[in-house]
Amino acid sequence: MEGEKPQSAAPSVTPDLVRPEQPSQEEHRILVVEDDRDVADTICEMLQMHGYTVVTVASGADALNALDQSGKFSLVLTDVVMPHMGGFELARRIQERADAPVVALVSGYAPTTESIRRNASLPMIGKPFTLQQLLCFVRDLVA
Repeated sequence: MEGEKPQSAAPSVTPDLVRPEQPSQEEHRILVVEDDRDVADTICEMLQMHGYTVVTVASGADALNALDQSGKFSLVLTDVVMPHMGGFELARRIQERADAPVVALVSGYAPTTESIRRNASLPMIGKPFTLQQLLCFVRDLVA
């Protein structure tokens, strides 16, 4: 019709520009278990800037204490290689608990074949990872 403005098409969004959905802080608390302070700080910052509430600890024993003292977590991201209690042992101890959160492994080392067989059900992300890889990994685990 004469005088009417043409309707504009919806703007297109390329997949590279789509940001992962941001969860509410109340929904998803993540416990990061990492003995390397710089790595822990980086993971924490990456997750916090996308709306996650993050608690970081430096050992398996501290993680078990945090689970007892700090309320419910949606996810525990634990390094595989740590002194005193590694990620596989920590995951086993967490999974023995009632109402255990999801446990996922973060590693810069390839696990041994025996470790893979024993822990085939545990999700794992390898270091180094990008922000996008971490966010997609976490989102898939807490969805």
